Amino acid sequence: MDIKREKAKKWKNKKSLTAVGAVLLLSLLWILSEPPSAPKASYDELWVGTVSRGDLTSYVEGFGTLESKDQRLLTAEINATIEDILLKPGASVKAGDVILKMVNPDLNQEHKSQQAELKQEQAKLRQIKLNQKREVLSLEAELASLQAQHKMAVLKLQAESKLAEQGIVSQLDAERSKLDKEQLKIRLDIESRRLKQLKLVHIEAIKVHEEFIKQKQGELDSVARRLDNLTVRSAVDGVLQRLPVELGQSVIAGSQLALVGSVDQLNAMINIPQSQVSQVYNKQKARVRIGDQEVIGEVIRVEPEVNDGLVKVEIDLQGELPNTVRPEMNVEATIETGMVKNTAMIERPATAKANSMTEMFVINQDSQMAVKTKVQFGAESGSHIQIISGVEEMDQVILSDTSRWQKKQSIKLIR
Repeated sequence: MDIKREKAKKWKNKKSLTAVGAVLLLSLLWILSEPPSAPKASYDELWVGTVSRGDLTSYVEGFGTLESKDQRLLTAEINATIEDILLKPGASVKAGDVILKMVNPDLNQEHKSQQAELKQEQAKLRQIKLNQKREVLSLEAELASLQAQHKMAVLKLQAESKLAEQGIVSQLDAERSKLDKEQLKIRLDIESRRLKQLKLVHIEAIKVHEEFIKQKQGELDSVARRLDNLTVRSAVDGVLQRLPVELGQSVIAGSQLALVGSVDQLNAMINIPQSQVSQVYNKQKARVRIGDQEVIGEVIRVEPEVNDGLVKVEIDLQGELPNTVRPEMNVEATIETGMVKNTAMIERPATAKANSMTEMFVINQDSQMAVKTKVQFGAESGSHIQIISGVEEMDQVILSDTSRWQKKQSIKLIR
């Protein structure tokens, strides 16, 4: 009897263990098969937007600076050293105002040498004129003497001719007087032509030397001009925009020294992201914010180059500019790129991009759940973006950053 009771007890224990194991197995299967609970989020911590319908004006925004239409880049004409800087960037300048001064000892020495050579040649010209005057006076004196001799010969011939007719003077003496008169006449003609030719030679000689002096003067003027250009002056009224040199710096010919821009006519140079610049064309309207004022403008040029993901767009400012404007002043611009009529739109979410598809959490008011939904976006317009598909008008969408729930399909909303 005792043996039988022990076997029965063992059998009951086995049945109990089997039942417990089955219960545990069923519990585990139920836990594994139960979907994970949705994360919870409070309305207060979310940015929620409502889909609306209307006309959407698309535009792109950018930032940049004002640039002068009339800019003058001042460069070094020769190698030099910066001796003095009188004005700094941002200073207002008038045409002729000195911006900086440079020195070049070699040029100073060349200028002194050219001055000395010019004075020497001018002195030579004065000496030439004096020598020519002596030559002319000497020849004129000789010519006067010949004229006097010729007159005496004429008088003598006249007297002897009468006496020869009377037989008082021999015919031979009369013929000799006639020959003397003719020889003096020939000499007088030769010396007269010689004097005339000498004066022409003198005039030509003076012209040649004056041309040489003129050449020397030109060389001196060229050196003087380069020497004067060591003093860098503004060419126009405006603002000193850039001064890329320092005191004591050595510069070579062609180096940039200063950039001066007029303040009378300004354009805005705006940086637009490369991803958006395809929407920008010439003649599009724009609004440029200068300080607390807004000026109307028009796109006149889109640069073909891309720098650091940005493209420069030039806007012609057509409205009245504030009195405080100046070149290099920071500005912001909004360029109108088009209009989509009667379209669904919403405030632009933090992660949304134009013409892209993004997963957004759409709120179901009945269940107080936000379900992940694929939304197709179209054109963007500043703070709003067009919706092509995925949600309907009056739907509410979570616009704040939901990256923390990236792997979740829904969110439980609580108030």
